[in-house]
Amino acid sequence: PGSTTNKKTVIFDEFVADPKIYVDYLAKRRKGNGGLMKPSVYKSYRASLSFLFWRYEFQVPEQFSSRLKTYMDGIKRLANKARQCGEGNIEDGKRPLNFELFLQFNKWFLEMGTYEGIYALAYSLATFNLACRGDSTLMICLKHLMWKGDATGVPFSHSKEEQLGDDPTKRLPRFCFGNPFIQAADFISGIFLYIATNPELIDNKDGPLFPGAKDSHSTKFSNTLKIILKDPVKRAIIQKQYAFDPDDIGVHSWRKA
Repeated sequence: PGSTTNKKTVIFDEFVADPKIYVDYLAKRRKGNGGLMKPSVYKSYRASLSFLFWRYEFQVPEQFSSRLKTYMDGIKRLANKARQCGEGNIEDGKRPLNFELFLQFNKWFLEMGTYEGIYALAYSLATFNLACRGDSTLMICLKHLMWKGDATGVPFSHSKEEQLGDDPTKRLPRFCFGNPFIQAADFISGIFLYIATNPELIDNKDGPLFPGAKDSHSTKFSNTLKIILKDPVKRAIIQKQYAFDPDDIGVHSWRKA
């Protein structure tokens, strides 16, 4: 009951009659090796269920929500205990970069001597210095780059945590300072190098700093990053000098740094 489908539909009234139907489904969600997933993964499953109810304007009974919360707490408690006992990593998702490894990646991007390397350097410097998500990096327009004393200010009117623009403090510029002593950390020279290789950007000052589809930019940076992470020499440096597992590094490592 509840999971019986009729033309690929779910009968909500029967589904919410017993929360164990959904709990049994969650219990079968495992890693490839049979281990439990991280608590955040089970939380995302629960969020997807809430969205499904919202999407079809279904009023969820209070009793169902209350009982499901109890079950969810138990599932996340077991998953978290398994993680503490050595199953998987304690960190959620990709590991955040430290400043030293951030500089090392930027040096490698520069050493590539290609357009992809210059692009990756600019994307890396912008995302890391602005402490923002990749989506926010891609919404920067040329006119948003403002000189503020010895720094470049970049304002944001929209972000994941502030989508309506009601908080004026969120629109205050975030400052990125130059570093003439360490090129790999210098936001200003990195962005200048990127614009110099893309002079057509100057023709549209209202346009984005990184034009194109968002997915294409994430893929472009990810592909350039993978070239470095697949290099056996560089993998060894990441492991021995920075104590990082290369497989724990991804695009989100810049946002979380």
